Amino acid sequence: MSVGVHHRYEVSGILVCESPLSVGGWGESPTADLPLARNATGQLLIPGTALAGVLRHALQRWYTVLGHDSQPIDDLFGFVEPRTQHGTASRIRFDDAVFLGPGAAVPTIRTGVGIDRVTGSAASGYLYTQEMVPSGGCFRFRMIGEEPLSRARLDTPDQQALRPAQDTAEAIEAILHMLSRAELSIGAGQSKGLGRIRLTGVRTRQIDLSSRKELLSWLSGTRPWQPYQAPAAGGGASGATSETGSRPGWLTVSINWKPLSPVMVRESYPGLVVKTLPLTRHEYAPNGYGRVRLVLPGSSLKGSLRTTAEKIVRTLLERDVPADAAGSSAGLGAALEEDLPGIGPLFGRPPARNPGDKTNESGWRGVLQIEDCLSHGHVGLLDWQRLTEALTKAPISESQPSPRAPVSSPASGGRSPRPGPRPGPRPRGKEPRSSAAAARDQRSIERLDDRYVLNSVLNGLGGKDGLQLRVSDHNSIDRWTGGAADARLFSVLEPVATRWSPLILALDTYRLSLAPGEHQADICLILLINVLREIVEGRVDIGTNTTRGFGQITAAAKDIHFTGSDLPAPWSALTGLTLEDILGELPKPVVTALEHWSDLLTTESSLSGETP
Repeated sequence: MSVGVHHRYEVSGILVCESPLSVGGWGESPTADLPLARNATGQLLIPGTALAGVLRHALQRWYTVLGHDSQPIDDLFGFVEPRTQHGTASRIRFDDAVFLGPGAAVPTIRTGVGIDRVTGSAASGYLYTQEMVPSGGCFRFRMIGEEPLSRARLDTPDQQALRPAQDTAEAIEAILHMLSRAELSIGAGQSKGLGRIRLTGVRTRQIDLSSRKELLSWLSGTRPWQPYQAPAAGGGASGATSETGSRPGWLTVSINWKPLSPVMVRESYPGLVVKTLPLTRHEYAPNGYGRVRLVLPGSSLKGSLRTTAEKIVRTLLERDVPADAAGSSAGLGAALEEDLPGIGPLFGRPPARNPGDKTNESGWRGVLQIEDCLSHGHVGLLDWQRLTEALTKAPISESQPSPRAPVSSPASGGRSPRPGPRPGPRPRGKEPRSSAAAARDQRSIERLDDRYVLNSVLNGLGGKDGLQLRVSDHNSIDRWTGGAADARLFSVLEPVATRWSPLILALDTYRLSLAPGEHQADICLILLINVLREIVEGRVDIGTNTTRGFGQITAAAKDIHFTGSDLPAPWSALTGLTLEDILGELPKPVVTALEHWSDLLTTESSLSGETP
């Protein structure tokens, strides 16, 4: 059915990745299990269907949180009545957003792994690789909206109300408001800090198709574009952001923390000179300039917090992980599907593998989002490439000249990175050594030369805004001799005195209200506060090698802040407070939530036949 158009709205701009982006495509990739979407010519893109889906959900949520009528959503994005032919086409169209660059922002690979709940090590069958567009990647954005002559529902032609419609203009204003403030995420891993996008360089133009003059100017290409000015916090027609700049219905928890020991997440590929490397995140500017920061990915942080939350719930319920769940992918899958109070709504549950389980047939995406945590220090992309070459190149051969004097630096702890001069020729009169011993000596010399080159590069990474890294050597102990075990020496490139950005947790209270079960908000509130208390008490470790002294952090209760706007109870009672304020004098909604938490534990314990 053809519908008359009164006004046409056109928007163009550049979508910039504020965090790594992973919009999956069809097909296989030799480098990643989860490849990026590409068109027929091999160009990276964000499908228009993905943009439409995210923005439709965002508008639906905005209408609901702010108490507006959500009926226009079907008119704006189209609908089809189930088992009928009644419906309407979308009035808003999104083109595929094609990758524009910069050219240096090539896709990166990030590796993820599931943690076995019994052994604490990597779970079998849960290793995966994910292809991502790095931060700073740009995509072309184009959106077209049409305002019909009348607003009518095709399923009730006898009740059509012939009146001018302004829903399209208001929806476009709300979309631009949210995109220009980087309030939306797209693609996979949104709850792990991935996919946050910002719309920049926005231009708009409006054409009144009932005006002959405007119609001719549009057809001739002379209709001018107007730059879009994002309204200040609390302004704009959409009202999509509160006066405090917070997203409506989102509770944000900011945790200012400090490391007590080296904190890092291990890079998936090993080096030749140094075995274990820290994970980094590349960021690119539109001019192609790049810089590199250390990163604690949201997936790792979410895993640490989920493990802590599960430990709390299992301890209170005296419900341990089944012993037969260790060492198998089925065991981890069963542990993730287990219905523990508060765990599923907060952190998510996978779809049930049992076809008969109708309570969790499609799974649940957790309402808690955790952003990547970045180091304050950074280095230029070229400097990092020099370091990577020094870490991953083959050992220096005998034909290459050997470096001379070593240079000490704060990154190496004031010690010489090369313990002594290179061994000279064998003195006369001594018996020649065996070929194995000579080869071992040669390898030692090559390692010293490579280590010298590496430390020379590390010296140049420090500075006011740089990264302080050092090489730490470790070895295993022979259980019989008590000495160093043969061929068990390994090294770690670890951060030193690194300052990190705050941990940012964002909780979607609107989606939590849709979670099945009674008093889910109260249960999740108490569980979240308990997890934050564990962080304050120093019982939450993050990153790699946490059983070897790495990953210890500290945070004061006064440095954990709660902010938000348009929040329902009980979350509204936390706005503007710190964890110290909450624990010092519990707000009344928190007391009520604690009573519901206690009742739940009593019920769960009685069902399992245990004493609470």
